[in-house]
Amino acid sequence: MDILRQTNPGGQAPDFAMVMLTGAGSGAIADESVSSCAQAYLIKHGLSPDRLRDAVEGAILSRRGLEVRNRRTEALIRELREENERMGRICATLPHELGTSLNPIMIAAGLLRDLS
Repeated sequence: MDILRQTNPGGQAPDFAMVMLTGAGSGAIADESVSSCAQAYLIKHGLSPDRLRDAVEGAILSRRGLEVRNRRTEALIRELREENERMGRICATLPHELGTSLNPIMIAAGLLRDLS
């Protein structure tokens, strides 16, 4: 667990897939491993090559999926920021545009009021 903690001191997902392999299994260690960003937790006793291969492949696929989600999230954040800036520019010009558009109407209303 010490090595796992050292590779992940800030609690952020590392840039690589992690499989925790231990000689003494317990629920607490499994929980801590997964919460420390390990994609898989295996106990050495009775571990088969197929199970190890499946765990490593699964960890790699899980890590790739996380990277894809992170890229999508970053792209969405960029799009939202750009849209927010665009809306800010629109809102900044709106009072002027409304004032310019309403000015002839206000003049006409004043003339109609004066005629009545």
